[in-house]
Formats: sequence, C-alpha cells, structure tokens
Amino acid sequence: MKIIIICLMLMLFGCNAQPNTSNQPNTQNNSTIETINETVNQTIEEDEEKVFLLIEEQYYVNGILNDNLYFHYDDLGRLIAEDSYAGNLEYTYIGDTDKVRLMMSDWIIYSYEYDNLGRLKSMIGTYEEGEVYSETKYKYHGDLIIEEYSYYPFSNSTEIVSYKYEDGLLISKNYESIMNDTYDVYSSLEVYSYGGEIEKPATIEVYYLGYLLSNIYRHHYKNGLLIKKEIIDFDYDTGNLSYYSYLEYEYDEYGNLISEKYCYEGECFSEIKYIYEEFK
Repeated sequence: MKIIIICLMLMLFGCNAQPNTSNQPNTQNNSTIETINETVNQTIEEDEEKVFLLIEEQYYVNGILNDNLYFHYDDLGRLIAEDSYAGNLEYTYIGDTDKVRLMMSDWIIYSYEYDNLGRLKSMIGTYEEGEVYSETKYKYHGDLIIEEYSYYPFSNSTEIVSYKYEDGLLISKNYESIMNDTYDVYSSLEVYSYGGEIEKPATIEVYYLGYLLSNIYRHHYKNGLLIKKEIIDFDYDTGNLSYYSYLEYEYDEYGNLISEKYCYEGECFSEIKYIYEEFK
C-alpha cells in the first residue's frame, strides 16, 4: 500500500518531473500561474459573458480530504497569492500587464526579466539574505522556447531543458541535470506524437537516461478535452509493458476541469477537485 500511495502522489503532483538533484524546494510554481491565466484567457475567448477563476484545489486520498490550495486574484483577474498548509506564494506584476515581476515564497523571492519582445528572459531566485539560490535563462526560436538553462550555486549543479519542434509542434523535451563537482549526470527524454487532436499529443514516451524506455502516456480526448491518461510502465525484468494505472478528468458545462482522479487496477485512490468562481 505504501508503494501505491507513493506512486499515487507522484502521478498527481508531477508524473513527468525529474528527481530533485539540486535540493530545490517546491516553490518554483511557474506552471500554475501560466495555466490559470491561460484558462482565464481561453474562457474569455470562448464565452465573453462567462469568465471563471480557479479559487481552490481540494486533495483527497481514499475519499478523505487531506489538503487545500487556495488562489487569490486582483481586480484584473490576475493571480496574486496562493495559500496552503505547505506554504504561501505571492505575485506582483509589471503595471497592468499579465507579466509577473516577482514571485515571493516563504523561502525564496523570484524576480523575472523580459526581452524587448515580451518573452521571459531570465528568472533569479534569492534568499531573504540576498544570496542567489538559482538563476534560469531562456532561449527562443521566434515565439517557441528551445532551452531553459538553470544554475544552482549552493549545490554547484546545472539543469538544462531542451525543446525540439516540427511544424510548430513540440516533438521532444530533454532534461539533463549535472552535478558539477562529481560530474554525475541524470537525464530523461520525452518524445511526443500526435493523432486526431493535431495540436495535442496522443502519446508521450519517456526514456530514462535518454534511451531506456520507462513510461508511455496515452492521451484520450473528447470534444477537444483530455478525459483520460493511461500510464504504461516498462518492466526491465520481463521486457513487457504493463498497464495498471490511469488518470481520469472531468469537466463542467463551460469546459473547466473540475476533477482529476488517479486510479490503479480499476480502483481510484485519490482525487483533486477544482473549485471556480465567476469573475465579473
């Protein structure tokens, strides 16, 4: 059961994440704010009369509520704070734009810099004492990001994420983490393929060390929305692929994601429920 719960939490909170070789605290939450702001913008485009803001995430394990994550917004509908038992995050923006200037956590302050085209150029994390925790630089080809380069002074480690595209669609993402003192290297490769939903991946193959197949994620869509993600593991002892776990997604009438369940061998063990509020 302990193994199941560990796998459960990994799938819910970052099934594609790489091991944290640089002792990085869980405060760098760029994807959350991007997802939330993109959801707001998409809702505005699809229905100008209805705009919804994600105000709460509820985390259940075996039907029992374990944690809540709350989101707070300003008068423009921009995410300005997140609160949970684990800690808090606060965001400030550049003027009336949706570009984040600072993200402040209980431990670290992240500052953002943009280039002349409005693309994120760099992000620097510092402790309250002013010491640099991390520095990340971004490279682009047009509007497409092609590399994220991060350096962590205290652990003297480097992390590089490289992106490749074909006809504007992401076809691979390579992660590489290097411990500069020992030259130990961890790497993983994600390969994307597309089916009927031309701009959404049908499958994602994950390779440990860039060449050893470890997982395959199969995506199923309905009306353009992801409704199921199958998680297929590769067993190196037998050389077989095993399909035991999957994620199920449920949406409301406006297309807002309201439920994400993790299931194993036909039984769902955990769920994230998403609560929205209409923005007026």
